[in-house]
Amino acid sequence: MESEALRQNAAATREAMPQSPGAPPQRTRKLPPVAAPSQNKVRCDQQHQSGQQLALAGPHGQRGVVPKYLLQRKAELAAQKEATRKEIEWQKEVSRYPPGHRPVGEGERKETLEKLARRRRELEVELHKIPIRYDTQSIKERRAKIENELSEIEVAERKFSSAKELFVPI
Repeated sequence: MESEALRQNAAATREAMPQSPGAPPQRTRKLPPVAAPSQNKVRCDQQHQSGQQLALAGPHGQRGVVPKYLLQRKAELAAQKEATRKEIEWQKEVSRYPPGHRPVGEGERKETLEKLARRRRELEVELHKIPIRYDTQSIKERRAKIENELSEIEVAERKFSSAKELFVPI
């Protein structure tokens, strides 16, 4: 009842106040109806509890917790950045090689040297089996072929046994 009287009194005061001729009319704000004091306390407690929940949760979720979509996007960007960094490193590494060549690893180099040594022994055994007395055309061709292959093996052994980095054609 009191509040109703207060409202009426405020409205009467506003009407009694003189307004300037060019001023826009003042708007009055309507207040919500006032409930009984016992209901008011319950409503106030409910608003207080929901206000605490809103303060914790905020309008878009819990405070202090990063949303999943942001975490996923951050992980995607980090993975993309890492892939780009690796690609740049790989490009720098490849740019050191001559065009159309690849580097030879230490294991591959040793394996190749072993194969060359094995093949050299086989060819030397074959060369020693060729008779010296006979000089037919086929024997001469066979001997020349073996000696030519032995010279190629020597060149390859020198190449693969050098200490500097080795590149072979792709």
